[in-house]
Amino acid sequence: MANITHSWKSYTGHAVIKLFNLPKPFWMVDYHDRFIRDERHLEIARDYINQNPVVAGLVQNAEDWPWSSAGVDT
Repeated sequence: MANITHSWKSYTGHAVIKLFNLPKPFWMVDYHDRFIRDERHLEIARDYINQNPVVAGLVQNAEDWPWSSAGVDT
């Protein structure tokens, strides 16, 4: 899993940095897998992920991020 994650982060990081002219690094060095305990925990994790582009200043609303599932009923 670590090799797959590293490869994915390398590819997407370079692409996003180039596309948006962002400073390096784009991703944190490591990743943390997490067991989702229940529906509430899933909701919290989903909201955290959806808010990342907002917190990064890339969009004003999570729904504006073109690769987001924010606002999509699941």
